Amino acid sequence: MGIIAGPCCLLVSWPTPHPALSLQERVPRAFSSRLALALSENGIPFFAPMRYPFAHGGVFATAWAGSAEHRHAAGGGRAGCAARRRRRALAARLGHDRHGCDHRRDRAAADLSGGAVLHGDCRRHHTPGTGGHGRRQRPRLNPAGRRRMQLTLRQIEVFRALMRCRTVVGAARDLRIAQPTVTKTIRRVEDICAFALFDRHGGRLVPTADAHRLLGEVDLAFEQLEGALARALRISRADGGSLRLGASPSVGRVLVPLAAADLLQEHPGLSLHLDVLSVSQVMDYLLSGQGECAITLFPILHAGIRSIFIAKAAVVAVAPHGWLPSGDGLVSPSVLTDRPLVVFEPQSVHGRAVDAVLEAGGFRPTRTHVTRFAETAIGFAEAGVGVAIVDAFSALSADRAKVAVVRLDHAPLYEVYLHRQVERARSRLIQRFEGALRAQAVKLGA
Repeated sequence: MGIIAGPCCLLVSWPTPHPALSLQERVPRAFSSRLALALSENGIPFFAPMRYPFAHGGVFATAWAGSAEHRHAAGGGRAGCAARRRRRALAARLGHDRHGCDHRRDRAAADLSGGAVLHGDCRRHHTPGTGGHGRRQRPRLNPAGRRRMQLTLRQIEVFRALMRCRTVVGAARDLRIAQPTVTKTIRRVEDICAFALFDRHGGRLVPTADAHRLLGEVDLAFEQLEGALARALRISRADGGSLRLGASPSVGRVLVPLAAADLLQEHPGLSLHLDVLSVSQVMDYLLSGQGECAITLFPILHAGIRSIFIAKAAVVAVAPHGWLPSGDGLVSPSVLTDRPLVVFEPQSVHGRAVDAVLEAGGFRPTRTHVTRFAETAIGFAEAGVGVAIVDAFSALSADRAKVAVVRLDHAPLYEVYLHRQVERARSRLIQRFEGALRAQAVKLGA
């Protein structure tokens, strides 16, 4: 039998015939009681035998660990450092690691340094997420103190179905899943969102105000997702893909369709999607990625959008026959003095052009009619309401049987631009379409 004593622990070892014997068979109770009594009589506050011993080879050993106060007192100063070095040296001789774990034999072990009970798999120190031996790492939390969780597409789909059907049975039938699955999914969504989604009244589910707000955000995201999937499907088709672009009404009536026709001659399998946009819609249209480009009569000053100059457009007057001098020459703006004019809002592109023409002519009209779009102004002129001052590209759509189009003696005030998103790659189709726009602008002579 061997006894190794330290300031805060005592190790007793002796040969054992079989390593599978129980603790009661290995350590006689009489010996344990007498040893504990002897230690107490020698001034050691309290020693208790550890519950599990450990075995190495043919030697069985058990440890007695002192009280917390005694271990704390023994662990400080030079004596404590020497005791720790002796315990580490003993563990190294027995084939254990720094935590007292016997990885070679995978047997039960005891930590000599602190009396902590360990097992062969070292579960106290080798735990998932700790990165080996050491302190357990806490799960990553968000600023609110909860674990980061996100809604899945399946959970959102179940929520939308339940908002649409208002019953668990209807949502399960619509999605072709079991009713308990719908219930569990909705509860999971409520746990993640941290608010109630439905109130039950008379066997039906009544959505809360938070549920309606969540549905608005979810529907918007799903619309964008469905649009992206549809565009991806068109691109993957074998007929040449698709091209989506936007245009303001002035250039979207004649110039853009003619340029698109030239592009389709080179790519007969191409599918086009043209969106007619107002001034306030163009920037969001480009930044959201709905279309690859947009064509307007004004530049866009934005860091994420590049405006490419295409051509200039002259200022023309569209009036009923007999209101203006006939001929192919330029007409002075002063001839419009006694005629009612169709004008635009002051801050619009056409409104600024009309103001420049009136300032150059040195007069103010006696009567005006206000509209928003150049196409409407041309319609007023065709109806005999007044004279419309618009760009030459818009005037191409005028009915020459009803009105006359006369170019005014004024410098061109309109410029055509092609806009595209800076972070979006410039495709070959956009390059071809840009060339077709320039060619048509020259051909039309606007």
